[in-house]
Amino acid sequence: AVNSHGSHVTGTVVGLDRLNRDTIGVAFNGMWMGGPSNLGSPSPNPTFQGLLDNLQWALDPDGDPQTADDIPDVINNSWTSGPIDCAFQRSLYEDLFASYDALGIAVVFSAGNSGPGPSTITSPKFLFLDSINIFAVGNVDANFSDIVINPGSSRGPSPCDGTDQERIKPEVVAPGTFIRSAVQGGGYSFFTGTSMAAPHTAGAVLLLKEAFPFLPGKELLNALYQSAVDLGPPGEENIYGRGLIDVFAAYQYLIQQGHTPVPPVDRSRDVLLLDAALSFINCKGAVPLRLLVENGGEDTLQTLDVQFLARLGDLRDTSVATWEGELAPGARQWLDLEELTAPVGEQIEVQIAISNPNGQPDPRHFNNKLKERILVLDTEKVAAGPTEGTQACSGSTVLLESALEVPGTIRWYEQLSGGAPIAEGRSVLLDVPAGQSDLTVYAETEFRAPAGKPMPAEDASILTTRGGLTFDCINPFVLRSVKVYADEGGNRLLRLRIPGSGVVNKVVNVPGPGEHRIPLDIEIEPGTDYELTFFSGKGLRADQRPGQTRYPYLVPGVVSITGSTVSQNLYLYFYDWEIEYIDPCGRTQVSVNIDDAEAAPEAAFTPSDTLIDLALGGQVTFTDASAGAAGWSWDFGDGNTSTEQSPTHTFTDEGIYTVSLKAFNAPGCTDVAQEVVEVVRTSATQGLEPLDDIVRVFPNPTTGMVQVRIVKPLEGRTRLRVVDMLGRQVMPERQLPAGEQRFDLDLSALSEGTYTLILQSAEGRAVKRILRM
Repeated sequence: AVNSHGSHVTGTVVGLDRLNRDTIGVAFNGMWMGGPSNLGSPSPNPTFQGLLDNLQWALDPDGDPQTADDIPDVINNSWTSGPIDCAFQRSLYEDLFASYDALGIAVVFSAGNSGPGPSTITSPKFLFLDSINIFAVGNVDANFSDIVINPGSSRGPSPCDGTDQERIKPEVVAPGTFIRSAVQGGGYSFFTGTSMAAPHTAGAVLLLKEAFPFLPGKELLNALYQSAVDLGPPGEENIYGRGLIDVFAAYQYLIQQGHTPVPPVDRSRDVLLLDAALSFINCKGAVPLRLLVENGGEDTLQTLDVQFLARLGDLRDTSVATWEGELAPGARQWLDLEELTAPVGEQIEVQIAISNPNGQPDPRHFNNKLKERILVLDTEKVAAGPTEGTQACSGSTVLLESALEVPGTIRWYEQLSGGAPIAEGRSVLLDVPAGQSDLTVYAETEFRAPAGKPMPAEDASILTTRGGLTFDCINPFVLRSVKVYADEGGNRLLRLRIPGSGVVNKVVNVPGPGEHRIPLDIEIEPGTDYELTFFSGKGLRADQRPGQTRYPYLVPGVVSITGSTVSQNLYLYFYDWEIEYIDPCGRTQVSVNIDDAEAAPEAAFTPSDTLIDLALGGQVTFTDASAGAAGWSWDFGDGNTSTEQSPTHTFTDEGIYTVSLKAFNAPGCTDVAQEVVEVVRTSATQGLEPLDDIVRVFPNPTTGMVQVRIVKPLEGRTRLRVVDMLGRQVMPERQLPAGEQRFDLDLSALSEGTYTLILQSAEGRAVKRILRM
């Protein structure tokens, strides 16, 4: 079922939506196999060699001639091939179809959609070895009580030599007009054609096979043929054949021929695997697994075996688990299992099977398996948690830190998925409400990473004006920018072709010759066969060095740059991709145990100055103002620490530093306070007076907009900056004209958290803490 046509056909034969009990297939709950060969072009018009490969494969699917349990009961063929050439088609297929008869396989063909004229039966359906072989099916509209042939349904007689009786086509008809079935990608659609009629007939064969498993396919087809309901002109003719198939009439016909149906399969211990909550991307070989199971048996289900088979090429890894609990007859339940193991690698196929309900075999085992494809990465989630030795107490503040060591952003959430972040930054303070027994938050990492390859030496590149790169997106990412190399400036048109969704065009300006980073800011969703191409404009440089381009270029679990649209020996134009993506391993759960029996200290301190001049020594004293503290742990933000109560520290490098004090009492409860200091290397700060008392900020806390008032007019221009708790500037610097005393400051674009407002003029400096809620 490689596309919507194949999915629709397969769904009509065996389709079943177990979750919604939607029986779209005639023989729902049956099993199907798809031929592995490349048909050369989309169904229903494959190549001859592809067809022969698949038809021969179906005679021995597992490649072991000593086994027979893999041989199909019926083969549905909703395709056509080649010219109307009886001798040529017979030379291709006659021996194959004879082999199918010998093995007991029923073969069903769609008659074709070339009607309504006579002799429009398509190849190879116009062939005949006898009245049953080849079994072609026409298309009738069964949506109304007056069942009539669809005008497009192909008709006989066959163009091949034979008697009038032998040349009658099709053999039977079945519903094929406006048929609802599954389509690729999920969901359903209504298709029309003999491709939809043939699978109705193949499903009917499977139903008869279940009742009469000892009968070969030819006898089951003959039962449908002999019991068909005559439509149109009386008798067999070249529009309806023998008529409309009737499964129950065929069942009765076989009984009348002396065949005894087998009893239905025992369902006293029937357990159904309905769904698996299995993430496509998994990390560090650990695969969390939840299964939705239904007890279709007659007894309460208490135990169940689960097998997890992961296959990567020739490598197989099997895990077995046992579930214990209670599941009443007819009930459904999600079963949570321990993490299973799987080999690390791209596109691992996993098979999940349940068995042995209550320790006994399940006779109805066809509904006990699911197959999925997953990706297992050799990476772990970025670690996050409270600082070592933290014991949080009710009413205190907890310092949470991430171990991220590469470019990226950490956002903190109250839930495992979805929701708005409650804080942002590698180091954040969270208040512990009074009376809370524990605290659970989730850290999400957004990485900034390079992709692709760097530009080669100039003498190894060529100037070209066509083509681009192909790539697959595994996990959503934003393509922020790419680097290009040009011999001259000017506009270029870049084009991103999104498979199945059209194109995105970007006109970009290359300022001049040489290396340039081009912003793109395109959001990329999971999918395959993307193309990023240089569409028009003056040439850009491409890498032509023999043996130096080796696709794919990977960011594991995110993107795979698979090749060039022109030649796999070339790397075209787009170097050093800059991408942003959320950690595919998901959010990291951070749990903080809270001791609500103890009162936490209240951490607080005052720096001797928040603007430190290295020219004057770079020294600052931090005076402890904590209440109820018995010990102190300082982090000055530059890699240095102290355990003194009120330490003096000397900074040696310029920058903005977040200084943290963790105060703890005798029982070990902690509280954290932070202040931001700025370190500069200039004597211009000498003599600056603190202006904190003349600056007012309202409202504070704020949901976005604040009003800043300067009580005493300042002379000259005043610099205004806003930094986060890590000392990073989060808004563009603003210059205030001399004498300005009141202005609005919009913080709505900032995430929730604590920020520092810094005002500095020739007369002094003010630092105000603002809480954005």
